[in-house]
Amino acid sequence: MFGRFIRIAAVVAIVLGLATGAAFSADTVKIGTLVPLTGAAAADGLSALNSMKIAVDIVNSEGGILGKKLELVYYDDRADAKEAVALAHKLIGQDKVLAVVGGSYSMPSRAVATIFQEEEIPFVAAYAVHPDVTTAGDYCFRNGFLAAVEGKAAAKVATEILGAKRIALLYSDIDFGRTLSEGFKEYLAKHAPHVDVVYDQAYPFPEKDFKPYLSKIKELAPDLIMVNGYYFQTGPILKEGKMGVRPTLLTKVVSPLQ
Repeated sequence: MFGRFIRIAAVVAIVLGLATGAAFSADTVKIGTLVPLTGAAAADGLSALNSMKIAVDIVNSEGGILGKKLELVYYDDRADAKEAVALAHKLIGQDKVLAVVGGSYSMPSRAVATIFQEEEIPFVAAYAVHPDVTTAGDYCFRNGFLAAVEGKAAAKVATEILGAKRIALLYSDIDFGRTLSEGFKEYLAKHAPHVDVVYDQAYPFPEKDFKPYLSKIKELAPDLIMVNGYYFQTGPILKEGKMGVRPTLLTKVVSPLQ
């Protein structure tokens, strides 16, 4: 939680540093945020929201911005792109926010980035990893690594530190999982072409039963499994991995405790 707080606090500071113009004529400086507070992503959304509330409290306790208090306006986007688009328009048209912190996953963040770009409202994604979030334009920023960079780093660890020669890839079939695995494979193609990817499989986001995937991996006998997903996905994978699959498990986990 502390690490997440530091990152979100930095995001808020960046957004406020961009804040100028008519919005300061209001009684408060409104900062909007979209976070998933219900559904599978709720723990991540609550963690991000609580961090932003702490950051706003700190800024306000020190006098606010140019003598005005910050006001955090937030909505539950349920990690759903369509919901996020509707709420983005609400933040702009109804709430008249000055800037927005994206506290949600890559898919909804990508969907709203172009909207805030068109309205020239600064948008900072707290932890969305897809490259399209920031390619929307020069009003869009991110506060974390691209998933492709994380994937390449994982491949370097797998091959140069752990010495893997036969690798199985198992990843969540969403922006985060796909782009991270693409980065992993790009690194192998360029720097470790001798390494064999013996298994390359995405699993559905709501998947609960990972035994069929692990059974197939066991048959292929890799010496390393690269698993990526959210904590509610990788936790069961690691538990079910005790069924007899015995290679090294290298994981990239997104957790509300990061």
